[in-house]
Amino acid sequence: MKRTFIKVPLLVPGLNYPIETFVDCLSDKGISAIIKVFVLREGKSTPLLTTHISMPVSEGLIAA
Repeated sequence: MKRTFIKVPLLVPGLNYPIETFVDCLSDKGISAIIKVFVLREGKSTPLLTTHISMPVSEGLIAA
């Protein structure tokens, strides 16, 4: 099973943190999708920050 989270160090407001990961396209319809990102404090379930990232159509689906 793939990890569904990325553990990051202390985040200081006002700084940029470039973090990369791979995502898999689960749809075979060739449409763009929204990925929901939640930033949580370790051991807590209430998000400190949430955002939606609009993903483009998968390159693998464009070539098909």
